[in-house]
Amino acid sequence: MVYLLLVDTNETAEIVAALILAALTTVALAAAAMQDMARGVPRLRWFALLARRLPARALWDCGIVFVALWRRVALREEVTGAFRVIHFAPSGDDARSAARGALLVAAVSLPPNSFVVAIDAQRGRLLIHNLVPPGRSPGGPDVEWPL
Repeated sequence: MVYLLLVDTNETAEIVAALILAALTTVALAAAAMQDMARGVPRLRWFALLARRLPARALWDCGIVFVALWRRVALREEVTGAFRVIHFAPSGDDARSAARGALLVAAVSLPPNSFVVAIDAQRGRLLIHNLVPPGRSPGGPDVEWPL
């Protein structure tokens, strides 16, 4: 009941909401277990790679988004996003590959300037959307995530 700790109240409506949330979570976990989706265990080195790259990338993207916001509000410049494709190498249809893909999508979508729109596993590509495209932001290289 972490939800109740987060809302810091014991009102009836919040307790009912917490119970409904717990029930939905239980159903989702049971469905995942029945379809054998819960076996994928990420490798520790994947987290080590992300721990090295992700904080700096998220901080950099925060700066990019804040500059875009300032340009939009203060200078009345148009802010237009763009779609782009980045490469990733899917390794198979097993549970570990599914865990790798899920971690990859989370890692690309965590920094505030980008999020994954679509995955093309056959061609090994991710379609992502950037609020500020890398061509307009200094130092925004096309990243290949080595997970």
